[in-house]
Amino acid sequence: MDETKKDNGIEGIEPKEEEVIPYVPENGDAEVVEMVQYDPHILERLEITHKAALRAIEMIDELVKTSLRMTRERHWYDYEGRPYLKEQGVMIVKRGLPVEIKPTGPMKFQTFEDEKGAYYIASLPVRASWTNGMFGSVEAIGTASSRDPLVFKKRGEEVPLAEIDRTKVMRKADSNGRRRALCRLLGIDDMSWDDFEALTGVKRDSLERIEYGGEGSDKSRHWKKEEQEKADKMRSMILEMTGGNAQRAQEYLEALTTWTPRGKSEPVKGKRQIKELSGKQIEINFGKVEKDYASFMKGQDRKAAEEAKKDGLFE
Repeated sequence: MDETKKDNGIEGIEPKEEEVIPYVPENGDAEVVEMVQYDPHILERLEITHKAALRAIEMIDELVKTSLRMTRERHWYDYEGRPYLKEQGVMIVKRGLPVEIKPTGPMKFQTFEDEKGAYYIASLPVRASWTNGMFGSVEAIGTASSRDPLVFKKRGEEVPLAEIDRTKVMRKADSNGRRRALCRLLGIDDMSWDDFEALTGVKRDSLERIEYGGEGSDKSRHWKKEEQEKADKMRSMILEMTGGNAQRAQEYLEALTTWTPRGKSEPVKGKRQIKELSGKQIEINFGKVEKDYASFMKGQDRKAAEEAKKDGLFE
């Protein structure tokens, strides 16, 4: 082994005898003197450590970008207007990184009750960390509720609490915790759509959208540009057909969007405001409104022609 490197830990720097300088306290008492050892190579050592840390950060950054680039449309949701990494996506991203994700405590359940009845929330603490420990770790709480639409509803109908599969709630809490912890560790838990598309190469328009807004909730903030344009046209056409009467316009939209699930006799009440429609509902109903509007305009043309005839304009 090179003696220079062995003695100093820094290649290319000759070993020197350590200097010792006196330290005199501020009180000026020359009799109280403490001897302090001084390392003449401290700046060189700090510089090497600094460069190594910067290089490590750059490498981690490149690894994160590469792992995100491995994901595809099927690994993400447009969840209430935000990028959301699915469970399979978590596995894809983690596979390319020196990262460990594991629970740090037991699954806990809390029971609540409201006007709809009893329900419970499962929670699980999860930690994500870099395997070398150099860049630390983060913790997150994975949660899932028995009211989650994926377990609380079946074919649009609410499932009684006693019939809910508890293991589904537990799996969702675990999956949710792992996703939260990983995204926090990588700094992608609050990505903008511009950053998302740049990092993944995936377009927002290609993603499946999840919207859990309650009855009467405003879903317009999640519309894509073309959906917004269609919604504006729908609003104009409906108002024109109803003579600008808000009550009649709401009744028209409600009747238009009311539907009956397959195998059921009881219809599901429709929406009374355009903003309550999801992007998919806009796509489904836009053509129906256009058809009604075309019929309405033909009727208007006939009415105008009849009035013109009465006034003798065609005689």
